[in-house]
Amino acid sequence: MSEWIFFDCFNTLIDDFDPSGDESGLGTLPELAVELGAARDRNQFLAAYRRACPVDSGDYAEVLFTQRLATAVASMGRLPQDSQGKVLQRLLDHWHAEYEPSLRLTPGTTEMLAHWHGARRLGVVSNFYLPGYPRRYLERFGIAHYFDFVLDSASCGHRKPGALIFEMALRSASCAPTDVLYVGDRPDLDLEPAHRQGMAVLHLDRSSVRPNTAKTPAGFRAVRHWDEFRIDRS
Repeated sequence: MSEWIFFDCFNTLIDDFDPSGDESGLGTLPELAVELGAARDRNQFLAAYRRACPVDSGDYAEVLFTQRLATAVASMGRLPQDSQGKVLQRLLDHWHAEYEPSLRLTPGTTEMLAHWHGARRLGVVSNFYLPGYPRRYLERFGIAHYFDFVLDSASCGHRKPGALIFEMALRSASCAPTDVLYVGDRPDLDLEPAHRQGMAVLHLDRSSVRPNTAKTPAGFRAVRHWDEFRIDRS
């Protein structure tokens, strides 16, 4: 029986996926980039943004959202250098205004956390490209107090599926991998790397409500709704 439960944050505790299937988190940012003259069209912006995103490496270093946008805008070469800062601020302001209202609790999250609080110690291990934002959003929804720690990739400098962020989480909890049940929605970022660390894992399978989402790999346990996890005391 695990002493700790580590949760992924986004699309596990807090949903940010677009029902259309777009999970980039960019919303209408590409269109604004075109309007401001930073990009020729949506596709050019998306291609430049993807090139600015972190690539797989041994340490899986995180690249902050501000740096991704700055690199993307500069690489398209459509704006004078002295105007890029103002455009970047417009893009960031627009993203905040659009992204944050789109967030909502994953169905059943509050009840599930209340159920496990006190029975297990709880932590969050999250990828996010702005430091401290996972905690900020957990606080916004009134659930941050359930967690002993919240570790995000922008704050610690390393992202899942790399081993370093999981090792940092274990140090935050002062526990061994065998003391942890790790719960997340992504087999590639959550289940498989946590399993390699020696943790027990559980998949929150969202494939019934999220287009193009991976189903549970063979050999892994899964639940489709938090109600199922509340009755699973293992």
